[in-house]
Amino acid sequence: MDVEGNASFKGTIETSGGSIAGWIIGADSIYNGTIGINSLKKFIAIANVASVQDIGNQLDWVKEYGGVAMYCISNTNYGLIGYKNNEKVFSAGSDNFIAGWNFNEKAIFSGIQTNSGFTTKSGDITISSNGIRGFKWRLEKDGSGALAGDNITWDKDGNMNFKGKIDASQIISGKIDTSLINTDAILSNGDAWALLKDGSGYLASKNLTWDEFGNINVLASLSLPYKEFYINTDSTPTPMDLSQGRYFIARYGNIYGDQIIELPTPIKEYNGSEIRIYSGFMTTRASRSDFDIIIKGNGIFFYPGYIPVLGSPIQISKVRVSNKEIILRCISLGDFVFWYIQNFCDFTNDDFNPQ
Repeated sequence: MDVEGNASFKGTIETSGGSIAGWIIGADSIYNGTIGINSLKKFIAIANVASVQDIGNQLDWVKEYGGVAMYCISNTNYGLIGYKNNEKVFSAGSDNFIAGWNFNEKAIFSGIQTNSGFTTKSGDITISSNGIRGFKWRLEKDGSGALAGDNITWDKDGNMNFKGKIDASQIISGKIDTSLINTDAILSNGDAWALLKDGSGYLASKNLTWDEFGNINVLASLSLPYKEFYINTDSTPTPMDLSQGRYFIARYGNIYGDQIIELPTPIKEYNGSEIRIYSGFMTTRASRSDFDIIIKGNGIFFYPGYIPVLGSPIQISKVRVSNKEIILRCISLGDFVFWYIQNFCDFTNDDFNPQ
């Protein structure tokens, strides 16, 4: 030791009090108010306190006032922590935490760690090697997932399943397979149109409606797409082809000879088809009572009002149209298909099968 107090020691210095370079020496620690090193409690701490605390625990001050600390109390309680005021900002060690998130060697999570299915409560989220999951939603590592608590699910190939209802103002692209529609109704714009689960529905703001039995109600006008059909002008039969439509208006051209039209054999595909034939010019509907249009039927051709044989309607092979119009309709009833004269009351018995 020299005269200025400088000393050199070759042995050991032990003390439980005093101070050195502004540090207070305690039995198990040295500290300077905000900073403490404690060998017994195994921590190094710097607390964010406004004034020096002469007596206390710097590790507790970090948790109460903010600061950082490194500690190793036991093999299950150790780490590096940081606090802002009394809220933990991060920790690494036995408790891994940063900005509200916990983490370990398997996952980063907020709340309770959940590695499969959904989290148990709202607000909990887990990010792990198995995927990302929250409360009622999940994204699995293979690309599959679910939303709304499994009400919307998809597999790894993108096939989706909806258990709820789909509302859309429009669908502009893509495809909806009818096998995937499982709801009480498909609705668009409320009363604009609907296809209901029981088979009923409506179109055009309910101007066209039908019930589950197929009964149709049309509130607006019904327009039929009639097409013109010209009869041969040389008095030879004109076979009529219904493959181009269902509704025809037949016009004849030669006014100086019999006009003959030959109907096709009635088949189920023609059910409801209608043919209207005028005995006169088409534009003016002027009658030509001195000339006939002869209609020949291929197959059953009759009307129910003329019954010469008791209990059975007569089959018509030829009809004479003179100074009138005839309306023919194909009717299919089970296995029975026939041509029917709809306005048979406009004719007399002499008009059928004329000699």
